[in-house]
Amino acid sequence: MISKVKLKVYLEDTDAGGVVYHANYLKYMERARTDFIGHYGLERNYMLEKNQIFLVRKMDISFHSPAFLDDELQADASIIELHKYAASFKQQVIRTSDSALLCSAYTQVVCVDSNTKKLLQLPSSILSSVKI
Repeated sequence: MISKVKLKVYLEDTDAGGVVYHANYLKYMERARTDFIGHYGLERNYMLEKNQIFLVRKMDISFHSPAFLDDELQADASIIELHKYAASFKQQVIRTSDSALLCSAYTQVVCVDSNTKKLLQLPSSILSSVKI
């Protein structure tokens, strides 16, 4: 399964040079991961009730081409590796008008107890349902 989130670049997303500020791509990719995880019944409110949160453990990111004001983008996320305690996502942000790859990343997330911050096994709904 691939989560695809449609986005539009607003003035607040750009820097003094008129391009999307690099840190905003992380926000875009977070939205795609959140939607992906939500597809498996793990919406934020449910996770908070269970005292569980997902944290980014590591990220390898490359910037390929800039996005500009009013560009329409798509952020994608799919799991490419799944273990008992970690999931690795392949992610990308593309400009929809020309399919240009703007940013790509490999992101590993873990699940922790929101109170103790101790590592937890990934929720069974992901472990049993995600097909790689």
